[in-house]
Amino acid sequence: DDKKKDYKKWCASWFKELERICDGGIVISPGMVNLAMWVKIKEPKWTMCWYKPGAMGNSPLGVCNWEPMLLYGKTKGERKFTDVVTAPIIPMEVTGDHPCPKPIKWATGFISKLSKEGMTILDPFLGSGTTAVAAKQLGRNYIGIEISEKYCKIAEQRLRQDILL
Repeated sequence: DDKKKDYKKWCASWFKELERICDGGIVISPGMVNLAMWVKIKEPKWTMCWYKPGAMGNSPLGVCNWEPMLLYGKTKGERKFTDVVTAPIIPMEVTGDHPCPKPIKWATGFISKLSKEGMTILDPFLGSGTTAVAAKQLGRNYIGIEISEKYCKIAEQRLRQDILL
C-alpha cells in the first residue's frame, strides 16, 4: 500500500536487502507516482523506459504512454542494448483480478537484456506471476515472493500452463 505513512521507509528497508542478496542488477518499476521517492532512496545507475503504446487515458492526467524502470547495480546481461522496452498493456484473462498485471513483453524485454540464460531472477512482489513466466520462457531460474495467497495461485497456474501467456 503506497499510501501508508511509512511507505518510503519500508521500501528503503526491503531495497537494502535486495542489494545485499542480489549478485546482478536490480530493476525497479516504480511508476510515475513513486519515481521521486525512489531516486531519493538511492539514485539509479540508469533509467530505462517502458513504452506502452496505446495506454493513453489510464492515468488521472489522461496520459501515461511510458513509465520509468530504474536500474541499480551492475547487470550481467548484454553489454550494449536499447534502454527502451516496448510492451503494450493487453488485458489477460490468466491474470485474474490482479489490479495491475504487467504484460509478458515488459518482463521479457528487460530480463533478456539484463541477465543471461541460467541466471536466477528474483521478484519480491510476484503478483500474477508475469516476471516468473517471462523468466521461464527465457531459460532463467526464478524466485517469486507474494503475500497474497490468491495471487500465488494465479502465478502457479500460469507457470503450469503448456502455452505461456
